[in-house]
Amino acid sequence: MASLARSSVVRPLQGLARSTDIDLASLATKKFRGGTILYVPKPQSLQKPLIIYPKYDPLTGWTHRSKRTGVLMVKAGMTHDWNEWGIYVPLTVLQMKDCIVIGHKTEENDGYTAMQLGIHYKRPTSFTKAQKGLFAKNDVPPRRIIQEFHCSPEALLPPGTPFEARHFVAGQHVDVAGVTIGKGYQGTMKRHGFRGMSATHGTGTVHRSVGATGARQDPGKVWKGKKMPGQMGNKHRTILNLLVYEVDVENNCILVQGSVMGKAGNVVRVTDAHGFKFEFPPPFPTFTQAFLPRYTNPKMHEFRLTEGGPIHSYYHRFTRPWGKDFEEQPQADLYERTAEAAREQREAEELEAKKARERAEKLRRMLEATTSSSPRPSA
Repeated sequence: MASLARSSVVRPLQGLARSTDIDLASLATKKFRGGTILYVPKPQSLQKPLIIYPKYDPLTGWTHRSKRTGVLMVKAGMTHDWNEWGIYVPLTVLQMKDCIVIGHKTEENDGYTAMQLGIHYKRPTSFTKAQKGLFAKNDVPPRRIIQEFHCSPEALLPPGTPFEARHFVAGQHVDVAGVTIGKGYQGTMKRHGFRGMSATHGTGTVHRSVGATGARQDPGKVWKGKKMPGQMGNKHRTILNLLVYEVDVENNCILVQGSVMGKAGNVVRVTDAHGFKFEFPPPFPTFTQAFLPRYTNPKMHEFRLTEGGPIHSYYHRFTRPWGKDFEEQPQADLYERTAEAAREQREAEELEAKKARERAEKLRRMLEATTSSSPRPSA
């Protein structure tokens, strides 16, 4: 190992070893044809923390195999925030608007278990006789959009039960499904990103045309799936594993990190992500007042991803800039701070409060614009 440490391959890594407390003598090597591969262990501060996932909640009967129902929410628009590491975080606002349980699908009668949810009021005279019978049977107000969500038998809720934004918890991941923005009939350059024909001499009026779409006698057809002009957008799509960044209880909405398909005012399906486990038992089958002490406990889930949240280390694995190791410095004693430091801290707090007020005002205007554009119940 001493001869290897003197080589030109290891010498550039000696600075890395000193900065991350790595012993060069403990580096594992592997011989291969033409050289040597050097394996550098990952620093402890960047390694994945150990997370023990729960499997049962005695308070609600939730298990890790239970499946909660999804909900119908309205896309209100987009905003942004700066996290504590100074990273820009794009956020999409999804608001819960009069989403209630319409009916059930049971294993005995239908062969599967699901719940029918509805959103947006609609006049009863606009429905068919069968739809009116469904609303009258379950004694629920009519809804314009009705969709089904598969769930566990123990997660069924009585008809007429409303949902809140606190059905989801800050820090969990969700899958969002909806309809993309329609672009109409478009050519191949806009729809598929074709380069197009050359714009030099000798080229006719075919600069944006498709070009050849098939061969001659063999195969004598156009293959299925050929990229050609046609309808662009207006398709059902699903975005997986979006992080719930914040739960706004006052406006009854959630903020997810990233973009969501569709325009502002569109209805989307929001369900628990299939690819992530819960770090804490979620509200089951949905949020009730019995779960309120869990939110107020600083050791459990909070409404926002903050320093004291239980997912602090888990969340920062994705927001820390790679290549840098942030170590939190202990706060100095209050009596040892100078007047200049106190003034700077006060100015920083005032600036943070001003940004929070501007962000709340922007969110309020966005929600008011969405409410004014949504259909209203008739008198």
